[in-house]
Amino acid sequence: LTPKHHARFLNSGYSHLPKHGPAEGGPFVELDAADAAARELVDGATARVWNGRASVQLPVKISTRLRPGVVAIPWGWWMQDHPDGKAANALTNDTLTEWGGGVAYSDTLVEVAALA
Repeated sequence: LTPKHHARFLNSGYSHLPKHGPAEGGPFVELDAADAAARELVDGATARVWNGRASVQLPVKISTRLRPGVVAIPWGWWMQDHPDGKAANALTNDTLTEWGGGVAYSDTLVEVAALA
């Protein structure tokens, strides 16, 4: 998922301003405690999130908001805000769906692991 999870800026147009983005702390990957434990990840550790399209590195936030098997990388952060310069969009498919020619929102499967 790439939900809005920001309290101090409305969209990426504000994330670079000193009163907005830095107060949020930066991008992260959020996951369920059971998923984190299975991957030997702790809060604040750096994780690799990847699929066949790309790999991104993000700090981990363990949460009770998500179901097991679901991860979230909040939107709104620019590539330069990410530790490796790659945002969540690098993981998404840009192929249009056969039905309606729209975006394949539910087609972004990823794996998460501790950064080796």
